[in-house]
Amino acid sequence: MKRGRPTSMIILCPTRELARQVSEELSLVAQPMGLFVDVFHGGVSYEPQSRALRNGLDVLVGTPGRVIDHINRGNLDLSYCQIAVLDEADEMLNMGFAEDVETVLKGVGSKNDKKTQCLLFSATTPRWVKQIGANYQENVYQIDATGNEGARVATTVTHKAIQLPPGMDSKRQVLEDIIAVEISRNKDGNETDEDEFADNPIAAAAHAKKKKAAGAMQQRIFGKTIVFTETKREADDLVSGGVFKTLSAQAIHGDVGQKQRDATLNAFRKGAFNVLVATDVAARGIDISDVREPVVLFMTLADDASETSRTMIQSTLCSPICVFVFR
Repeated sequence: MKRGRPTSMIILCPTRELARQVSEELSLVAQPMGLFVDVFHGGVSYEPQSRALRNGLDVLVGTPGRVIDHINRGNLDLSYCQIAVLDEADEMLNMGFAEDVETVLKGVGSKNDKKTQCLLFSATTPRWVKQIGANYQENVYQIDATGNEGARVATTVTHKAIQLPPGMDSKRQVLEDIIAVEISRNKDGNETDEDEFADNPIAAAAHAKKKKAAGAMQQRIFGKTIVFTETKREADDLVSGGVFKTLSAQAIHGDVGQKQRDATLNAFRKGAFNVLVATDVAARGIDISDVREPVVLFMTLADDASETSRTMIQSTLCSPICVFVFR
């Protein structure tokens, strides 16, 4: 492969975690074909990213802010880019992202004979997303992965909604109680069947070691729960405002540095605390595969629950609960 070759494909994601997850998955497919994939996002040094561009990068996965920085620095030339992808398209084209997307896509593929192919991926595609997407697409094909049933949420989980009186206080007062009740209901069904490891002594030994760990013991008693909020302030208030008296909680959102976000997620996976509080945007791309306790959606809803549905799709082993008031 030619050193310094231009990027052929760019994928824009709204969050760092999602960008990294997409990059990891694409690398598995690209490496056997001799293609190079890298991820660009804020909170880390520019130099490794600049070096990757100098060496030649086939697929670039990134967040808009860092991609724009490299364009402005003259490091990144997308004029030969053949494919542009917007992941979580409705969020990418929403407030705060639409202008960034326009900046990145301006001039994309301008030196190609054919117009750059633009792909939009999203769990929800409201009409306004299609209207904005028309600015970048021609002869559009729409593929609905849900099939003819029209399902918009995972069918492998139990969904619950709890409507409360207006005001944040009403939700804060019952949050820990709701989590405790659901943990007690799920406790019997969440224990791992020991017979599962009967024919695999190595897996059995690893499972026994994990069960004895202090973090695993804590989370077997108190559970592992994710709480989604709409704003950064709500996330911080839940963690520091005395809402959790028995359970331990930590928060992640856009204002938390990348190293701290990684440390928090790793600690949650290992069982260092019980409740992860995250803004719905920051939570996209988080991969916590063994959350079997309630996922609480802590929000105010308008006329529909599309954002609720999007978050539930990511949680196929848990019991999503929406704690809400109407605007």
